[in-house]
Amino acid sequence: MEEAMRAIEIAFLNNNWSHLWLELDSVMVVHALKSNTLILWRLRNKWFNCCQWIGSMNFFLSHL
Repeated sequence: MEEAMRAIEIAFLNNNWSHLWLELDSVMVVHALKSNTLILWRLRNKWFNCCQWIGSMNFFLSHL
């Protein structure tokens, strides 16, 4: 989960990408990112930031 959020952060803040396709090998992480219900408390602030960044991007999430 943390790696996926870090990838979103790098894509948005460091690279200024407006399109991102994130393909993950963990079904659980994909489900957590899509459902917004399985986010650990200690990751909530970073998750909310990711949601804002994703909202301003053309974002696609998939499982391998």
